[in-house]
Amino acid sequence: MTTETQQPTIPSYVKDIPNFCSLAGLACTVLAIYFCIIGVYAAAMICMIWAVTFDWADGLVARIMKG
Repeated sequence: MTTETQQPTIPSYVKDIPNFCSLAGLACTVLAIYFCIIGVYAAAMICMIWAVTFDWADGLVARIMKG
């Protein structure tokens, strides 16, 4: 009898809160770049503030979580 461990799928990593914060920060950064290209600088600035906030939260949550 062999015991095989299944590899985790990529979407399963999103369930991890620090990974979710990283992905949200990435999405905000991409939106900020898009808004800069089309010339909506106020929205780009708001997205960048959210991206920095998610990056900060990512590090904070990762340090708090064990394992």
